[in-house]
Amino acid sequence: MSKKDKSELISFEEYLSRVKADPSIVKNAHARIYEAIIKKGFKIIGAEDDERLARALGLNEGEKITKYEAFADFYDIERTLEKIVAYFKAAKSGGEASRLFLFLLGPPSSGKSSLVRAIFSALQDEEIYYIEGCPIREEPLNLIPRKAREQIETELKVKVPHNGDICSVCRKRVKEEFRGDYKKFAVKKHHISVRASRFFASVDPTDPMSFDKAKFIGGVTLGEKEGDPSAHEMDGAFHRANRGLLEIVEIFKNTPEVLYLLLEATQSKTIESPAGRTEKIFIDVAIIAHSNEAEWEKFISEKRNEALIDRLILVKVPYNIRLDEQIRIYEKICGRNGYHIAPQTLEVLAAFTVLTRIKPSAKIKNLIDKMRIYNGEDVGIDLSDVNELKNESPDDGMFGLSNRDGAQIFEMAFANQPPSEHICVDAPKILKIAAEFVKEYPILGDEEKNKYLNVLDGVRNWCAEKIVRQFASFSDCFPEVC
Repeated sequence: MSKKDKSELISFEEYLSRVKADPSIVKNAHARIYEAIIKKGFKIIGAEDDERLARALGLNEGEKITKYEAFADFYDIERTLEKIVAYFKAAKSGGEASRLFLFLLGPPSSGKSSLVRAIFSALQDEEIYYIEGCPIREEPLNLIPRKAREQIETELKVKVPHNGDICSVCRKRVKEEFRGDYKKFAVKKHHISVRASRFFASVDPTDPMSFDKAKFIGGVTLGEKEGDPSAHEMDGAFHRANRGLLEIVEIFKNTPEVLYLLLEATQSKTIESPAGRTEKIFIDVAIIAHSNEAEWEKFISEKRNEALIDRLILVKVPYNIRLDEQIRIYEKICGRNGYHIAPQTLEVLAAFTVLTRIKPSAKIKNLIDKMRIYNGEDVGIDLSDVNELKNESPDDGMFGLSNRDGAQIFEMAFANQPPSEHICVDAPKILKIAAEFVKEYPILGDEEKNKYLNVLDGVRNWCAEKIVRQFASFSDCFPEVC
């Protein structure tokens, strides 16, 4: 069946019959997202099921972690993903949690936007019913007058938001087109689509000099009266994302006016009408904003921002700090281009990248050993000490080189060779190019550059030791060859 065939037009009465038969049809934005994630599948893993993962995460006997199929392409952020899913689970009942927005905090290129895309991918093609002809695709039950909602909730076994309302366009249609009979509205069954901007919107920061709040709340057709709903252009980000997901990129780089709009949207679930502040439009949208630590620290230092800070759920999205997972990331990034890659090359690149993301420990003298512990390797330290390491350096993963930096180093190592049909990228080449990359990286200070160069020396020695051990093992197995 094509996507076009998935749409269906039914009467309002038929919609009520379908809701009565299946009350799960009616759900708020957070519930829709939570159920879409769960629908993709998940696996609960206990400490006894995966010993290495248990060591890496510091799981004790009887403790479990949940891995979600919707986030299968994300590595070493199991705890982060559990917090994200827990937020949607708490908010799906429509209580106080639904009046908070999710704020993802992480270093550049840590995967914050990719996480939002993964959430929306889970929503893609999910069926949804809305008022036919409504510019913001509202829940049909919002048509029911407030005085009749309690009875409808009892009959249909659903919950209708007490402040749920219809937009100005639909109000005009009720009055003028249907002579006050809201039951004459048709209901459309459709599917969620990011390409068609249905139930999803993403907003990048805007230069204050060119900011126009119509980007968020729409505007009024030029030359028309503001009070005429037919002149309202409800094509702002809040309108497009209604009953779905709104992403706000680099939130703190926006103007204060955007933050006030966000505060109102979370607190009262309303936004300004294009006609002005006196008229409000009810919205039901899950909001995910994200930014980096420097912008966050600056934001929380200003007392005037306390109200918005009180309206967010902060979840950190760090870089990966597990070696095996980082190798998998580079296999995915670098392997897809058909490069010939010598053994240990990606392991060296992954080790260097991970080591820039973790701090030295007072408990573990060797940074390489700390990386191995984070990787779940058994180096003679019990699980309680692994958790002590994590508590000692809670910001591990919130700094260092990004996956994008690592990919750039790899591509430079490939490009910085004479033309040939058989170009091979090997570990020595990666180490050489990585040193050049660090020395020329403009955002690194001298202290950080020296630190990263020392890390490279450590990786070089570690790699050499591994080669010696492997050769010795080979010699023991095949003495006649050696």
